[in-house]
This record gives sequence, structure tokens and C-alpha cells, in this order.
Amino acid sequence: MVFLIKVALSKTAKEPGEKHRLEPYFNFGGRKFFNRMNRKKVFVALFTIFAIGIVGHFALVKNQAPTSQTQQVVFASQEDCEQKTGKSCTFQMCDYIPPGKTFEEVCGKDFKKGWVHIISVTTNQQQPITEPKSVPFEKVNLHSDWRLKSSFNYSTYKGIFRNENELKKVFGSMVNAYDELQAFWEKKHEPQPVMPVIDFSKYSVIWYADRGSNASFTTLKEVLEYDDFIEARVTPFYSDFGSSHLNLWTIPKTDKDIRFVETKEYEQRGP
Repeated sequence: MVFLIKVALSKTAKEPGEKHRLEPYFNFGGRKFFNRMNRKKVFVALFTIFAIGIVGHFALVKNQAPTSQTQQVVFASQEDCEQKTGKSCTFQMCDYIPPGKTFEEVCGKDFKKGWVHIISVTTNQQQPITEPKSVPFEKVNLHSDWRLKSSFNYSTYKGIFRNENELKKVFGSMVNAYDELQAFWEKKHEPQPVMPVIDFSKYSVIWYADRGSNASFTTLKEVLEYDDFIEARVTPFYSDFGSSHLNLWTIPKTDKDIRFVETKEYEQRGP
């Protein structure tokens, strides 16, 4: 049955000292039902219910526990680790926490010191489909006092430079490390950073900033070329000190994308 809803005005009973007033009513198939609730109050009530629902939804999402990452099994000794995993093992530790970071952010929620099997971390899930060929590379030596300034944006901390302008964007953040320990009006320490001269008609430059992965230093072990990309195999080393060093390596000029495979190593200490 279909009811036609009609809004009309009807007189209510006259109260002492009051004139007849008009009220809205609903007409359902000839039956009249007076709507005695003020329209403004209805609107406020509906808005309040809607607002509570929105706030409750975001509170629920915010309080959901993040998914924990799978942690490696930690062993008490190298012998026990290699015997049970059948792989080479290294001692992992996480003693250096950069300013502004928490232990869980840097090391992981369930991090434990101990012996773990060595794993390679690939930063691009693309799988090679051809046999690679080795690519020669050469380290660009920078002065040991030159570092990336503390305000450098590490959201991107590795990649490849194909022209001078790309190199300038990063190298422009280089400073003499001692300058950041003094007031800005004091005399700058020598030597000041000087961008290396690279012939980009012949070379491309692989770069990796240590602090981006909280490494103490980073070594490039091998560069491989596939049909579709270049693969840089690096080894970040972790100890009890941090580094803001910028690593540069030249390779023959290429227009291919680059991916990094990281094999992390940790300082080994006695019990």
C-alpha cells in the first residue's frame, strides 16, 4: 500500500491567553498525525548523530593495532645459527637511535640482539628474466669532513644521477661537518664542499646516503646490468655510530632504471 504524505497546517487547541497557532501535521491515507517536534531540534539531533558516527569511525581506525612484521629468529651463537638455518650468520645489533626517532621506528617492535642468518633485501620486486652482465664502477672520493646537512630530506636517499642538475640538487645539501657545530656567523671550516666534476656524456652516478638506512657506512659490492634495469648490490654496515656520508660511484652512462639489493652487516661483539 502506498501512502501519500501531505504536509498541512492545522489549528491546535486554544490555550488560555493564547491565540490559535498553526502546526504541521502529516497526512497518511487520510489519518492526521501532528508533528509536535520543532524542526530545528530534529535537525540538531540528526546532525549530532551523524557527527558522533564520524568521530567513532576515525577513533576506531586510529586505535587499530598495526600489523606486526615478521621477525627473524635470533640465536645465541654463530654456530647454533648456521647449524639450524643452514646459512651464513651475522650478529645483529641496534644501538644507535638518531635524534627524533624511537627505538621501535629504527629497530623494529620486537628487535633482539643476537645471531641471525644473512638476508638480502631487494628494494624493487621486479625479477630479472635474463642473465646479467657485470658493470664496472669507480668510487668518487669525497673529503671525510663533508657530510649531508642535518636538514636533508631522506625520503629519497639512493638512486642514480644522469646529469649535472640531478647531482646538484643533492650535493647542494653538503656541508663541512664542523660548520654545523658552530654558530652561523662564525668562520666556515675548510675545505668547503666542492662538487666533483663528472662527464655525464660518458658516465652516470649511483648514489647512496648512509643515514637514509641508519648505516654507519655503505659499500658497493657489485653492479649488474639486465635488459630493463641496473642492479646495485650494496652492503650497509651497522655499528654504534651514525653517518651522514654521501656515497657516489660512477658507471658507464645508462638510461636504465636502477634497483638496489641490500645485504646488511652488523658489527660483531663478544658476549
